[in-house]
Amino acid sequence: MFALWYSVAGLAILLGAKCITMNAKPYTWQWTPFVIALLIAPILMKYGHKRWVTVIVLTAMVGLAVAILQIEGVIQIGQSSALPVRE
Repeated sequence: MFALWYSVAGLAILLGAKCITMNAKPYTWQWTPFVIALLIAPILMKYGHKRWVTVIVLTAMVGLAVAILQIEGVIQIGQSSALPVRE
């Protein structure tokens, strides 16, 4: 069960990173996957793998910070124009 939750959290982080590099709109596509990964972290804590949970949490927090900075226009990663995702 740990592997399933860990895989879901990892895939959420990868999806968030892809949405950031695509500069996806609506902007919720850029930060939501990182929030999902952070919500999965407490579930993973009950399995006792603290090192992996720390990696998930730190990666999700950095991704969330980068997503917010890109949404606010402080940094620009990837395409210069926004790519609409089902508006």
